[in-house]
Amino acid sequence: MQQNALPGKQEPYFLGSGEGQRYLLGPFLATIIGRKQDTGSLMEGVVLIGAKNSVMPLHRHNHSHEAIYVLEGSAILRLADQEFALEGGDYASVPPGTAHGLTFTSHRTRILTWTFGDNGAAMYAALGQPSEAVTYSTRAEPPDWKKPLPGVDVEFLFDESSARTRGEKCSVAPPGVELYVIPAGEGERMMAGDTLFTFLTDGRQSGGKFIVLMTDGPKGQRIPNHLHEKHTETFFCLNGCVSMTAGEEHVSLWPGDFLHVPAGTPHTFQLTGNNTRFIQFHAPGLNEPFFRYMCDPTEEHTFLQPPPPFRFDRVIQQLAELDVKFL
Repeated sequence: MQQNALPGKQEPYFLGSGEGQRYLLGPFLATIIGRKQDTGSLMEGVVLIGAKNSVMPLHRHNHSHEAIYVLEGSAILRLADQEFALEGGDYASVPPGTAHGLTFTSHRTRILTWTFGDNGAAMYAALGQPSEAVTYSTRAEPPDWKKPLPGVDVEFLFDESSARTRGEKCSVAPPGVELYVIPAGEGERMMAGDTLFTFLTDGRQSGGKFIVLMTDGPKGQRIPNHLHEKHTETFFCLNGCVSMTAGEEHVSLWPGDFLHVPAGTPHTFQLTGNNTRFIQFHAPGLNEPFFRYMCDPTEEHTFLQPPPPFRFDRVIQQLAELDVKFL
């Protein structure tokens, strides 16, 4: 397994916190953790850290659907006529063609962003300067946001309106493909034994391109070894520790660590830290039925101890229709 470097082909790889390809864009540092060539053209991922008052101009991706998760700090998500105040743990889904920009409103704001459908995230490498630094510089020259970027799915817009209304966040995602923001801790929550799963995006909001799922749980048993034949899974640790095996290699994911598990890769994991949390991006969104069979809807915002019954029998009954093969 490739470790702490992007492989350049579709295979399992691990990146420790802060690792990846880093580019300075003035007061931003973009760390690329997934490119089209690494993920089989399914998705591209970036961790973006920046200074307070840093501004990403209004832009749109005509073919890329962007998912944004605030890791820490705060920011304003600007649209053509609305704006949303984002805080740590908030999530935004930005469909293709939606004009949007970001203004960081706290020091060392850090966001995780994934794009699906094209190469919208390639703009960071195209505009930035390669860097060995692991944080931004307030003294760096800003990029030329008006620089032509042929072959990159981004269009910058410079006629921003000064009149915007405050957007309303929603506790669960809407039933179709549209822009929405979910505040920290909200989303469609489901319980399976001692683990809380929260859908931030399912197939309805992405047109089946991807799903985004938060997982919360205590130390627990190892998940049986399995593989998916038709979709890729990624794991980004937010809290605690996840012990993972992909193929024949073992890694431990601590906060900020990332693992890419492409289709066909045997893998298993175990939560080995108390109050472990990780966010997953699956592409395409074929694994949604697995969680819906395994889980029961809940109004809880944390996992339960003692836990309710674990209904894995429902998964076994439906294995023929699921993209999972237990080994």
